Amino acid sequence: MVHVSAPPEVLWPLISDIHLVASLSSEVQEVVWLDEVRAPAVGAAFRGRSRHKAVGEWTTTSQVIACDPPRVFAWAVQDPDDPAAMWRFELTPRDGGTDLRQW
Repeated sequence: MVHVSAPPEVLWPLISDIHLVASLSSEVQEVVWLDEVRAPAVGAAFRGRSRHKAVGEWTTTSQVIACDPPRVFAWAVQDPDDPAAMWRFELTPRDGGTDLRQW
């Protein structure tokens, strides 16, 4: 957890932007919303293309499993009922700023 000197409403557009999250990764090469989705919502899906020198290149499909602006944004990689991985961001207002948890 990290405390950020900004309210959740300021952080929400950053943590819910799959393109920004991908741009900060050395492994993720590209992400694209599927089915003309332009904003995160529960059930929305996106495809990611990743690369790592030890394992090569691969593509996954992820689905948004939690979207509660400006508090929670999460997605499951591959099957939401039995995910290969899950990513989750939680924003909690505290002391004029926000506690940000990511896992």
